[in-house]
Amino acid sequence: MSNLSPRMGLPFLLPSQAQKHVTHNEALQQLDALTQPAVLALAEVAPPASPEAGAMYGIGAGATGVWAGRDGALAYWDGTAWLFVSPQEGWRVWAQDVQELHVWRGGSWAPALQSTVQLGIGTTADATNRLSVASDASLFSHAGAGHQMKLNKASAGDTGSVLFQSDWVGHAEMGLAGDTAFSVKISADGASWDTVLRADPAAQEITFAPAGTARMVLSDTGLQLDAPVTGSAVQSAGSDGAAGKILMTGAQCLTNDSAAYSGLLPDAMGSWLVGFNDKADGPGALTGHGSDRYGMMVQVQRSSGRRHRIFQTLTGQMFHQTESAAGLQAPKRVYDTGNLLGTVSQAGGLPTGAMMEHGSNANGAYVRYADGTQICHKKLTLSGQDLNIAYGALFRSGSLLSGNTVFAAMFSEPPACTITAHVENLSTMTAVGGLGDVGNTPATVYAVAHTAVTGRVIHVNVMAIGRWY
Repeated sequence: MSNLSPRMGLPFLLPSQAQKHVTHNEALQQLDALTQPAVLALAEVAPPASPEAGAMYGIGAGATGVWAGRDGALAYWDGTAWLFVSPQEGWRVWAQDVQELHVWRGGSWAPALQSTVQLGIGTTADATNRLSVASDASLFSHAGAGHQMKLNKASAGDTGSVLFQSDWVGHAEMGLAGDTAFSVKISADGASWDTVLRADPAAQEITFAPAGTARMVLSDTGLQLDAPVTGSAVQSAGSDGAAGKILMTGAQCLTNDSAAYSGLLPDAMGSWLVGFNDKADGPGALTGHGSDRYGMMVQVQRSSGRRHRIFQTLTGQMFHQTESAAGLQAPKRVYDTGNLLGTVSQAGGLPTGAMMEHGSNANGAYVRYADGTQICHKKLTLSGQDLNIAYGALFRSGSLLSGNTVFAAMFSEPPACTITAHVENLSTMTAVGGLGDVGNTPATVYAVAHTAVTGRVIHVNVMAIGRWY
């Protein structure tokens, strides 16, 4: 049997041993050093010149003096001499210089928690969850400057993420899940997951998909939205002139009421786009053209009381309206290649249709203008006509317009008529009898010559100028 204990090498008291107190005191001295051990430093290489009794050090590599050849040992000063103890695997010692518990592991001292395989704080760790914490909160603070948490995965196809659970069922996850794009996933049951946010460094774009389907994609080249935009940042009425709001399609569509635009648009500098629906001061209300009371208006205002408006109606008509010191002027129709020629019309004496209208029928041709002017033209070629009826000292034909007195379009009052009759190869005059009416030329028109002739061709031209309203 050995004279020393197997673990700490404490000397045993032997039978018939003289001066047993020496052996006993040596064991007590070693116990004093190794019970609740604390060292002043763990890697000292030179013994201190004046150590205090009870001082203990961990000897580092390359020790000198009386410590030479004792690398790795614990040196304990008992007040008169150094006591050296070789640590064994698993021994623990408190290092006062770094304020940390160390363990003798693999032939050297290491912090007790360093390379620990598992650690459970308030709970039990396992092979998968090697660090487990059960606590009301966990604090990670700085050491004088910033602080950074790191999750590192082995390869791009692995997962490095933070999983949020409720009663051990996962409902949210964020991190690098299966690639190098940062994503946020959510789940209602822990089994079916939707990626609601994805920031892809390769594609350089951020995708938002609240229900799993992409609704917004932001990249350096633009923003793609695939869902309606609503909320307080969106204009909801024509009177909403708050700065920074988004103008939405339909947000400026005004209701079917009789209020004027002055109550719906702010009297301030700016540009406004509104829809109008039977508004009291819309172009139709002032022109009397009911079908022009619906459409779109653009208003530009550079100072108070100086508005400029362009109206586009559902009928395809355009109006321009300006404002002066006297107030808003009546809207004026804008004519273009689309409405310059068409059907003219009026309401209350104001034009509501095209600028010009042209037409023809069996009674000739006509032109109407938006200001009310109308011109009708009739041209006849009559063959086999005789001028042999005595007309004083002259000779005349029969009535040239018999059965051809109707105008191509009606006048609102009898027009001014100019009628000429030309006989081929003969100098003639024209005689007209009567005034005619709103729909007919004068009833009597003769060709008159100095000599009697027969079987001639006569050309008759009728021009009537008047008003259609």
